[in-house]
Amino acid sequence: MHQHTCPHCQQAALSNLAVRWSSRESPASCATCGRLSHVIASTSSGIWVIGVVLLVAAGFFALIAQTPWAGLVGLCVVVAHNVWAWRRVELWPIAANSSQTAARVGWVATLLAWLAVLFH
Repeated sequence: MHQHTCPHCQQAALSNLAVRWSSRESPASCATCGRLSHVIASTSSGIWVIGVVLLVAAGFFALIAQTPWAGLVGLCVVVAHNVWAWRRVELWPIAANSSQTAARVGWVATLLAWLAVLFH
């Protein structure tokens, strides 16, 4: 299975699943050195958005071609892009205290958003 290279120790020790779920708030931990790294939010969001755009385009193409095979081919393109993009994603190192601060800020922002919705 594909392993991502740690930006700290340069060893292939980060699992694909850990990298896919990594963010500033919950970074991936290297199995070799134990240090933390994450994927930038714009990169992970961009991969998701391109996947959705490709999926919608595949759906339109399947409707225009009037065959489900065109949609299936489009779905295969979406999956292939997703795998390709996540394999070449760049990891950024992050300190543990920065990660904890980002998590706290995220929770405070969420709480403030809920309060704004409830008391609007």
